[in-house]
Amino acid sequence: MSISIIFPDEAGKRDLYSYCYVEKTLPDHRKLKKKVLIENLIPALRGNMESSFFYNKLGMLPKNFLDAEIATFEPLTAHIYLYIPEGIRRITYEQTVYEIPLPNMIMLLSVTDEKVTETEVFCILKDMTYEKAKKAICTDQRMKYFTYPLGNVSDSGDVCWGSNQLPDIKKLQDVEIIPSLFFDAPTNSDFYSEERTKLHCENIRSLYDKLSEKKEFPYEILTNLE
Repeated sequence: MSISIIFPDEAGKRDLYSYCYVEKTLPDHRKLKKKVLIENLIPALRGNMESSFFYNKLGMLPKNFLDAEIATFEPLTAHIYLYIPEGIRRITYEQTVYEIPLPNMIMLLSVTDEKVTETEVFCILKDMTYEKAKKAICTDQRMKYFTYPLGNVSDSGDVCWGSNQLPDIKKLQDVEIIPSLFFDAPTNSDFYSEERTKLHCENIRSLYDKLSEKKEFPYEILTNLE
């Protein structure tokens, strides 16, 4: 169904533009035509515009989704927050595969035109459950952040992906794979220093060795995020 507004011809019309015709084309192609005063048409159009909304479906949300700030859906441009729960992770450092405990974390992904442009990782406290983190993020509550203890992440939380290629993010659910890619990617000692944790390990391999002996991550070794 379509609606057209038709103004009368100028010739011989003393009340030109004091009225118009609103023509509605029905699905069966029949047309209905009605004469309407301009003074009545304008408020009707204004009211119709004000009551018109554009809706976008969020679709399936990624696992451990916390919140998102969305600029556009097509192409997707957004900041997306994910929760990464504590647990044992398998990480490859150079040629060695370690299984080590890691703390609760939050990952922030910046997506522009379906491309991941920035990835940030922050550690959070042990008692910061998914529910607490979601409430804090959604209500802009202040939260205590700590530096990621290993390499390939700067002191301010920026992830260095090196030559790893990240997939396009066409919808929110697509970011679900990024945390797995982060932990599965081979790592090195980039960005690591003795001050990364309170253990003050001279090199990162020493830190890996110490953590591999533990079943739970020792939160007391974390340092505040710069």
